[in-house]
Amino acid sequence: MSLDWPLILTYHHLDVHSHSRYVMRSDAFERQLTGMLEDGFAAITLEEALATGPVGSGNAPVKSFTVTFDDGLVSFGDLAFPVLKRLGLLGQTTMFVPTKWVGADNGWRTSPTLLQRLVPWGEVAEAIMGWERITELAAAGVSIQSHGHGHLPLQKLTYDEVLADATTSLEMLGEHGIRARYYALPYGWHSPAAKRAIADAGFDAALSVKWGGHDRFDVRRIPVYGTDSALTTRLKLSGRYFDVFDTAALLAGKKKYRR
Repeated sequence: MSLDWPLILTYHHLDVHSHSRYVMRSDAFERQLTGMLEDGFAAITLEEALATGPVGSGNAPVKSFTVTFDDGLVSFGDLAFPVLKRLGLLGQTTMFVPTKWVGADNGWRTSPTLLQRLVPWGEVAEAIMGWERITELAAAGVSIQSHGHGHLPLQKLTYDEVLADATTSLEMLGEHGIRARYYALPYGWHSPAAKRAIADAGFDAALSVKWGGHDRFDVRRIPVYGTDSALTTRLKLSGRYFDVFDTAALLAGKKKYRR
């Protein structure tokens, strides 16, 4: 059986009219989840996903999945929340919040390269929800977890710097009544020192994106992009995505992507 099960799906921005790599149209988001449920997919919590996935028992049922959103963006509350509520998926959804930026915007974005200007690959500017809205979502059943404090590239930081960032995030969430257990690695990057620091800060697990998969502090997630083709989407939902991705990475000599 493929190691993909359960699928831990990762989204960022939603928009009513436009899409790009990190922006998915809200109607496409609803069609995707509706189609999965009609096709027999079963939603589970992130806690259940970690318990039954490769870093847990490894006996996750085929077609099990959970939904995660990074960054705590306003479009989650405005567009994703109504869809998830209609589909009965609020309790199986996790939102990762970068605590420094709550009530501001995603100011960690870097200036786009020329290629990113020509092809819409990069992040787009968007406001991040305030604490009042975030706590409302938690009360409605959405699991609120940490995306770090400063949304920093952890692979470039020392153990002490990562520990400070993770601890600050944990404390700020706690001040708003949220007991966070899981940490989404900004940009999906990590290092041995970063993983140790996150564990020492008190987190139970950390989640990457496509790379990692070695232990509970670099759990792989499947990114869902607004630019995914029908073929790419089928692959990502097939349970064989990481097998194909790892093979392609091996052939390309990108060892950092390999299990």
